[in-house]
Amino acid sequence: MLITLPLIAVLLMVLVLFGLKLVSGEVGSLGFFALAGAGSLTYLSVIYVLDRFVNYGIGQLVRSLIAEFPYKLVRISGNSRS
Repeated sequence: MLITLPLIAVLLMVLVLFGLKLVSGEVGSLGFFALAGAGSLTYLSVIYVLDRFVNYGIGQLVRSLIAEFPYKLVRISGNSRS
């Protein structure tokens, strides 16, 4: 079960990206960033939905990482000066 949910999210993301690529045809630099954003949004959406239904715990992990992020930046920048 540990690897199943991220694997499902990755497979759905790949399917969405292939579908968008088939519809859009050749992609330039702006299209590349649009596809990257669509892939990220798809992955995060699937992980969120699966987390809500299965209570996987990834939501709490992401929230704690976001909450600690500014403090880690201060700690990293403080250590680089010495």
